[in-house]
Amino acid sequence: MTPYESMIFAQLCQLYRNSHSPVRTLILADLLGKHDRYIRTYLVRLEKKEYIRRVGQRGGWLPTRRPAHMTSSLAA
Repeated sequence: MTPYESMIFAQLCQLYRNSHSPVRTLILADLLGKHDRYIRTYLVRLEKKEYIRRVGQRGGWLPTRRPAHMTSSLAA
């Protein structure tokens, strides 16, 4: 996972933990100050790597894995 993918994944996980609902691309784009198409390209990459999954065509994104920093702290 690239550093930018990792950052987007961590932000998505944080937003999901706070809301318990799928995270919209526009929310992530606004939070990160980037265009939604730019963020979507990274989300699709994360989906292909099975870190996240898409909910419908416009339903948002859900994490399918925990961020590495969470799983390493749980193992300790």
